[in-house]
Amino acid sequence: MSLARSLRTYDELIEHFKKKIPELNPNWTNVSDDDLGIVVVKLIAILGDELNFRYDMMTLESYHIVTGK
Repeated sequence: MSLARSLRTYDELIEHFKKKIPELNPNWTNVSDDDLGIVVVKLIAILGDELNFRYDMMTLESYHIVTGK
C-alpha cells in the first residue's frame, strides 16, 4: 500500500487508514476512539508523521548541501 505525498499529517494518515478498514476487514465495525485497533492505527500514524518529518528534513538538508543555499 503506498500513500500519496499529500497524505502527510497525523490526522490525514488516520483518516486514510480508517477508510481502508472496511476494505481490508469487513468484520471490523467499531472504529471509535476507544477501540484497541484504532489505538494501534493512531500509533502507526504517529510513527508515519514522524518519519515524514524526518524525511522532509533530510531532503531539505540535502538540497542545501547540493545547491549551497
